[in-house]
Amino acid sequence: MYNGIGLLTPKGSGTNGYVQRNLSSLKAQRADWVGLKGQFKAENVIKIKKANPELLLHEQKRKVELELLKLEDELRETGAGDDEIEELVNRERKSMLSAVEDGSLRYDSELEKKDSHALALEKEKEMARFEKAFNINKEAHVPGAVFDQDLQAKEKIERMQQRAEQERLKLLAAKKAEKAEAKAEKLRKKAEKAKKKADKKLEKLRAKQEKKKQKEEAKAAEQAVKGEAEGKKKKDEGKDKLMEVKQEKKSQKEDARAAEKAVTKEEDSKKKKKDDAKRKQVEDPVVKEEEEQVDNKKKGKPQKKAKKDSSSSGSSSSSSSSPSLLLLLLRLSAF
Repeated sequence: MYNGIGLLTPKGSGTNGYVQRNLSSLKAQRADWVGLKGQFKAENVIKIKKANPELLLHEQKRKVELELLKLEDELRETGAGDDEIEELVNRERKSMLSAVEDGSLRYDSELEKKDSHALALEKEKEMARFEKAFNINKEAHVPGAVFDQDLQAKEKIERMQQRAEQERLKLLAAKKAEKAEAKAEKLRKKAEKAKKKADKKLEKLRAKQEKKKQKEEAKAAEQAVKGEAEGKKKKDEGKDKLMEVKQEKKSQKEDARAAEKAVTKEEDSKKKKKDDAKRKQVEDPVVKEEEEQVDNKKKGKPQKKAKKDSSSSGSSSSSSSSPSLLLLLLRLSAF
């Protein structure tokens, strides 16, 4: 017990004996904010001092002039002329100032040497990063709206409605996703069926092409065999034609030889006839004389004439012997 409050002893009470606040009891809602609604307006908003951009630009230009002075000293040490130094410095001043105004050239100083304007500019950048990180919309923010209970209740209801709408949209999206998944599954099955059908069709086409190829090969083989048979036939026909031509030539040669033989025979017969005629012409006077002699003997003519006739017969016998030699020579020449 403390100050007359609490249990006499914590024994058997299940507590530690210290007085504690009942966290389960709810207090009545405060009503003292109702009269303070009009006090929280935009007039009491804390204003942040912004940096002056003209002063910052002047600081950058001053640093540019310092750099140009250093450059001028370096050029004088090298021994350059005044006109040349002035021309180079003016050209460099124009380029550096244009770069500073564009923002491409910027001189950063140390934190101790920064003035209030540079610090204010850095603070603005830091606040912009903070707002971007926490997704704070300054345009939609109304100062003092957090203390307006009616507005907060209204916004709470709107947030609840938004959550409910989001949940509904999620459910719709899930249903759509299920439908899309079921549709995709159907399409996949349909695609599988189409693929199987296409594979079967392709196999049939390949088998058909294979059969066609085999038929073409068999046909080509048959044509080749036929071509070989026709070639052999043509060769045989050519050989037969050659044999016929040869036989014709042979028969022609034989006919020519037979004609030549017939001609030679005719010529031989003509010669023979001529020889016989000549021989007859030679033998005829001898035969006539012999016949005359025989006739004279029968008639009994005188011996002188017989002697003369004998002498003439001797001469005729000699003459008859000479034509016999001529006949022999003619026959030999004919053979």
